[in-house]
Amino acid sequence: ELRGKRTPLTRSCSSDQKQKNARRILRARLEAFAATGRNSKAVFTVGFSQVETVTEELRRIIYALKPKILDELGLEPALQSLCNNVIKESGINGSIKVVGINSRLSKKVELFFYRVIQEAVSNIVKHSGATEFGVILTKDDNLMRAMVIDNGCGLKKTEVSYTNSGFGLINMKERTEGFGGVFKLHSTENEGLTITAEIPVPQ
Repeated sequence: ELRGKRTPLTRSCSSDQKQKNARRILRARLEAFAATGRNSKAVFTVGFSQVETVTEELRRIIYALKPKILDELGLEPALQSLCNNVIKESGINGSIKVVGINSRLSKKVELFFYRVIQEAVSNIVKHSGATEFGVILTKDDNLMRAMVIDNGCGLKKTEVSYTNSGFGLINMKERTEGFGGVFKLHSTENEGLTITAEIPVPQ
């Protein structure tokens, strides 16, 4: 069951000093470039403004990939927070169920499942037209499995192939296989999509 409390997803993934140094270098280069042509002040102002925008967007993406709550509290609270934020921002109803996970997992495993589920939920919001989604995460003996289900438009027969479907499915498949696992998807057009990623997890 999704709780009402929502926890911020983002955190800084690099030091402020490194960001300041990078910005200083970019500013210096833009100033040098602008000084070589006419209307140098305008060129510099526009150029640096664009750099600021891109930098902020990159920071937002990086922060979302590995939120502070994942490091501090673990996978279940991080996924709870992710789903709550998606529900709040998209208006799509969602639920999450976690079974058999009674302790912290390795950082690599936690990050793997977080990113796969994050990508799958992001696809639901962007592409599916769904009104509901569900996340089920289970651990049984030496196997751990994530299922993400929606009631959206599903995939056409020509899209069920990973090479044709896009939407980050290839990346999810490659990540799963990198852990020695299996990635599956089941879909019928206009009847939703189910994504399953399972990997071996030693006791």
